[in-house]
Amino acid sequence: MKSRRVVLLLSTVALAIASLSGPALADPPPGNKNINPFTFDCTRGSDSRHFVAVGIGQSAQIAGQVVGTTEVVMFVQIIDHGVVVFDIPGLATSDALWTCTIGEFPDVVTRVIITPRA
Repeated sequence: MKSRRVVLLLSTVALAIASLSGPALADPPPGNKNINPFTFDCTRGSDSRHFVAVGIGQSAQIAGQVVGTTEVVMFVQIIDHGVVVFDIPGLATSDALWTCTIGEFPDVVTRVIITPRA
């Protein structure tokens, strides 16, 4: 169980890393068996958001497409059980970041940028 969690967490981190160097993701085809959906509950100040983002789990990226929008969620920091396992130096303190929990990983807290920013 723990090894599966680590693999899924690393896939999520990989999802986020690749997107920083490329354009926004297009919606992955719904029939693609490699799609990984993640449910986000996020806050930023007094604002809150709930959404599902998807990405191709086998690709190396640190972003996902927000379902039903043109927005992309990009990971800036990932904290698992209180330990920072991923961090983009200099971005984790930005006021534009959302602090999110991921329904599929209840012990993981993420700091993300959602683009385009509204």
